[in-house]
Amino acid sequence: MAGMKKWTPRHGAVLQRGLDLRVSVIIPVHNGARYLAQAIESVLAQELAAHEIIVVDDGSADQSAAIAAGFGNPVRVLRQTKRGPGAARNAGVRAATGAFLAFLDADDLWASAKLARQMAAFETIRGLDVVFTHVRNFHSPELTAAQRERISCPPEAMPGMIPSALLLRAAAFMPFAQDL
Repeated sequence: MAGMKKWTPRHGAVLQRGLDLRVSVIIPVHNGARYLAQAIESVLAQELAAHEIIVVDDGSADQSAAIAAGFGNPVRVLRQTKRGPGAARNAGVRAATGAFLAFLDADDLWASAKLARQMAAFETIRGLDVVFTHVRNFHSPELTAAQRERISCPPEAMPGMIPSALLLRAAAFMPFAQDL
């Protein structure tokens, strides 16, 4: 796609202190064409490069799959009939080859140090299986001033217990409930 950055691995499948740093990023999407490219670009901008990005198109009627496919390597696109984000995440996990799993919703963005900081926790704390990050909410740019006023959006970072803030060992993964 025009204007897309070419992906070049910065770390790839490097081993540090015996830790396999291959991270599979799974992005479930349903009709998320409006934001998907920015979400993928935020993964490609990571200080610690992802091993692979798996976009699972959950029955979209828009251009989501085409947008993801336009990135080429390392983005892989899986398609399924609409079954929900839990089922889409599970499908991505089944296709993943990394030692770690990270999830990103198609309308979310990652700070460039997200994976590096989380992986540092795994390097420091033996036996750790899961790390969450803080999140910072933001208003979508298309909202009017009146809409922004009605939506609470604290400016400070806060603990994020959501899939987009999660990094975990693939061996510790338990499937997402599919009816969520």
